[in-house]
Amino acid sequence: MARRVFAITAAVALLAPAVAFGKAIMQSPATAKLGAHVSISASGLKPGHYTLELVFTAFPGGNSPTNCVGTVGSATAQNGRVTISGVLPSRLGCYQGVGEVEGHVNTKPGKYDLTLGVRFHPNGFSAKASFVINKIRLTR
Repeated sequence: MARRVFAITAAVALLAPAVAFGKAIMQSPATAKLGAHVSISASGLKPGHYTLELVFTAFPGGNSPTNCVGTVGSATAQNGRVTISGVLPSRLGCYQGVGEVEGHVNTKPGKYDLTLGVRFHPNGFSAKASFVINKIRLTR
């Protein structure tokens, strides 16, 4: 009987890491005022130092997408969880691909994304870490 209990305990121990780092989810506000202080929490994350960004994507004249991004905050995930707080940026840097910043835009009321990931470039996240996008609507 003791052997059977040990085997079940060992099997549960092997499954635990897969459950701890399953699908990543982020809880964030659906709406916020321009320049507001926001806080998000996320779970199910792979290990890493995560950055929360406010993102607006534009498609100018048939070219590749231009992503305009601004950092809200960053923190290191502990046990697959992270909480990040910060002020929504009033100005976003715009990029095409992973090149240098091509310009800036001021944030205005409308639809944006909050992105959470391990950043390796001002406009790029690591594919080896978790990545989550939530919609947010900015108001006056």
